[in-house]
Amino acid sequence: MKPTFIVNESKRKVTYKVRKIGTKKKLHEISTLCGIQTCAIIYGPNETKTKLWPSHSEVQRVINKFNGMSEIDQRKNMSTQESFLKKNFEKVRDQLKKARDENKKNEIELFMFQCLGVGSIINKGDTIDMNYLLKVINLNLRYVYGKKSGDQPQHGIGVAANGI
Repeated sequence: MKPTFIVNESKRKVTYKVRKIGTKKKLHEISTLCGIQTCAIIYGPNETKTKLWPSHSEVQRVINKFNGMSEIDQRKNMSTQESFLKKNFEKVRDQLKKARDENKKNEIELFMFQCLGVGSIINKGDTIDMNYLLKVINLNLRYVYGKKSGDQPQHGIGVAANGI
């Protein structure tokens, strides 16, 4: 749901107070958990003074530290909403790709074990990529042979050039 302006003034004031407290709490948490310096400058619509958190001197210290950085370092520490979303989108896309790859591997392994149970390749039409099936079989064989060689010496087991 997209945030919209709260027309009712009393509800807007209550929401402002609650969100201000929540923002300060989150800033304190991130500062504590991550060991970073945080501050907030809050301009309230019905307040005569600007609210500084955690204190005027702390806000001044954080701003001075930021201003003391080179322009290149300042840009490294800044992000727009667009760059923030792009970065997070890339992370999520990578996670999705890994999850899809893992699901495909699991699907192929399940098919492989079903074929082993039946004793022949089950016809699933064109849904199974035979090259990928061979890759998964080879990976599982390497895993099994690696486990066996770690437990005891191999006797008479030969592995062909293609891993089978």
